Amino acid sequence: PPDIEAAALPYSHVIISAYDGISLPRGGTTSNPETLCSAQLPQPTRHRCTRDHLHEALLSRSGTDGLPTVECPRACDTALATLELVCNHALGGVLVCIAEADAFKQVLGAEALGAPCVQSSDQGYMTDSLRGIHVRDARFQDAFREFTRHADNDRWPEDHPEERARGRPKDGAFLLSTDGYRVKCSAKLLGLTPPARWEGVGTKHEAALACAWAIPGASVFVKSDSGSLHFIQKKDASLHIYQVDS
Repeated sequence: PPDIEAAALPYSHVIISAYDGISLPRGGTTSNPETLCSAQLPQPTRHRCTRDHLHEALLSRSGTDGLPTVECPRACDTALATLELVCNHALGGVLVCIAEADAFKQVLGAEALGAPCVQSSDQGYMTDSLRGIHVRDARFQDAFREFTRHADNDRWPEDHPEERARGRPKDGAFLLSTDGYRVKCSAKLLGLTPPARWEGVGTKHEAALACAWAIPGASVFVKSDSGSLHFIQKKDASLHIYQVDS
């Protein structure tokens, strides 16, 4: 029988019929598996600045010398607070996206199947814990520090004082409103497609690019486990990445 004959052949010589479920030998000479080509995406515009220069540019809201600007005073204050948060309190890699709450709902709040959406990776523990707590509040900073304190399994310890946290993943993005309050924490961002190619980075940085592109008016901070920090904004239909040196 064909399936018995195929079982004696190397795996590369066997195909599975989608119609009758029978394994059939591949005819002709040996061929290598097909290879998917990498997407040819454009590269974002890259910049480099110091933390002090970024702070001054955000504070002045001038955007001079190619530095980023946040015109809304509330969003600017939240961006400054987040810069301090990720520089002084993040003990590991993290992604923080700042935008109007309505902008998050516009992009990530759709209920249609397959549309971009957001889910909690910790069953809502961090989101509930930081409800009504401003990003400048010491309680927010303490929780943020512990969230970014990575363990071997990147989970809250099983003996955590709060039972809801025990064993939950320390993973996902922080979504902050321009008022400085959390919209979602430990958030898995599903269905957003990076519009540009950022060489040498992982999925967290790709997600940061996708956020900056898709969410109107977003300002995004992304920090790697190694400590490198980047700030991302969309300007005039193009993405700008600022490497922030200490």
